[in-house]
Amino acid sequence: MKIDISKLNIVKVTRKNAIAYCPIHKDSNRPNFHISIVAKYYGYYRCFSCGASGWFTEKEMEKLDLKKKTFTKTKKIDWVNVHLNYRGQYVLPYGKTMPIDSLQHILNLREIFYDVGWDSKTNSYTFPMYNAKEEIIGIQRRFSDGNKCCVGGSQLGIFIPSFLEIKEPVFICEGCSDMLAVCDLGFYAIGRPSASCGDNIIIEWFKRNKIKQCIIIPDNDEIGKQSSYDLAVNIGLNSKCIVRIEPILYTKDIRSYIALVGKDCAQYELEEFIKSIQ
Repeated sequence: MKIDISKLNIVKVTRKNAIAYCPIHKDSNRPNFHISIVAKYYGYYRCFSCGASGWFTEKEMEKLDLKKKTFTKTKKIDWVNVHLNYRGQYVLPYGKTMPIDSLQHILNLREIFYDVGWDSKTNSYTFPMYNAKEEIIGIQRRFSDGNKCCVGGSQLGIFIPSFLEIKEPVFICEGCSDMLAVCDLGFYAIGRPSASCGDNIIIEWFKRNKIKQCIIIPDNDEIGKQSSYDLAVNIGLNSKCIVRIEPILYTKDIRSYIALVGKDCAQYELEEFIKSIQ
């Protein structure tokens, strides 16, 4: 059947398809008509409701203003070398490329238990993110104003304190700075890149390291609380680890809470919480 493209109502263009209401069975409730814009199938259309299919010519596709897309394989990034480059900039003589306030001072830490780097081009600290095998799969930048973004091509992984031996219970925090704040109190913690990421990697990392007990410290907001509950359920269902959640009151996260009550008080409270669950 010949389709009058002037009456074709395209409502959305995705990475691979243009989506429209089907002009053949006069679809009006849901756009089921898909037109491929990928090079190999450029111009092929199919309605997933009535089953009609066929091909538009290149001229018809041009009239629809649907350009052909080609995809190339993404070049594999050597994250170890990328990190070593940032690491090399971080260990240059103090003040040469780094800001006046060091990360240790910004986060109020006694020591940095992480393999931190520095990107002089963007004036940002860099934190490698790891998969369950503790391979670097991406890098997160942290700017002086506290904003964060990932280096292009990064996969979201978890933050693991590379200078510490694992000891239980393992604390799970949201973000690298919260993780470092808990490690600074003498505990062992890992970090999620955000409230909604890293669960599968954490579970696999727990299995590989045979973690038996963990404590989740959520951010003090609805997303943080719900995601921590979901993570606790997932860990309980998929590993032999006993999970507890320690909620933070009064402040938005554990780092802010430590700043409010002081390191000694926060350390004592976490130690007492550990005793209460053992």
